Amino acid sequence: MSLSPTMSPGVADSAPQARHGAQLRVLLGVLRQRIVAAIGVLNARRALHAELIGLDHRELDDLGIDPGGIDGFVAAWKPTPRR
Repeated sequence: MSLSPTMSPGVADSAPQARHGAQLRVLLGVLRQRIVAAIGVLNARRALHAELIGLDHRELDDLGIDPGGIDGFVAAWKPTPRR
C-alpha cells in the first residue's frame, strides 16, 4: 500500500495533462495576440505605404498627408480594431 496520496502504482493521473493543455492554450493565445497581430499590422502598413507612394502630391494633399512625410504617417498609423 502506497503512503503517497499523489502517486498510485498503475493509475494514470490526468491532472498534469489538463494543466499542460491549459498552459498551451494560454501560450498560443499570447502568441496570437502579440506576434501574429503585430505581423498583420506590419503587412497592413506595407500595403498602405505602397498605396500612398502611388498617389501624386495633389491626392496626398487631399488626404492631409505631406508628400515628404509618407514614411512618418505610415509608421504612426494604427488599424481600426474590428468589433
